[in-house]
Amino acid sequence: MSNPLPIIPGRLPSAPDKYDRDNEAMTRRIIELALARGPTAGGGGGLHVREDFTVTTAVLDPCEGENGEIDLGGSSGECIIVISDGPARVRVYATAAGRTADQDRPTWREPDAGIGVLLDVLLEESGGQTFLLQPASYVYNADSTVADLIYYRITNYADAAAARQITLTIIVIEE
Repeated sequence: MSNPLPIIPGRLPSAPDKYDRDNEAMTRRIIELALARGPTAGGGGGLHVREDFTVTTAVLDPCEGENGEIDLGGSSGECIIVISDGPARVRVYATAAGRTADQDRPTWREPDAGIGVLLDVLLEESGGQTFLLQPASYVYNADSTVADLIYYRITNYADAAAARQITLTIIVIEE
């Protein structure tokens, strides 16, 4: 009868007991810790869930932008989806100062190094658009005193004045 254990380089197939017990104990401990913390609605440890953060701007003229901030309930996360109800440019920053320094940058120009641009998406569909970020964009707060905020600038890219509704789907991963 052949040995049912796979042969792994650097490991003797005849000595699986301690190796398997250690891995099983470690896996069990990780699961216990995750279950003890429980699922959270953003922030916190344990299992993380998607949260939608929706912002509606004031009525903006074409190419006019609005600054703001989003309270994540945690200081970092993974942005996986950006949804707009019409043509818009959506930028997310690590600091308010970085946003202010970058707010007049045209779409065709690269941001200055170290300015803290975390996300810059141009959504051009007039009827609205859902943009799946692949890979996800890591967003975080880099203020001198870390806060639960990320900073944004939303620019109306329609041919007429309009309010823009933007939704960012973020998996908050750090309290």
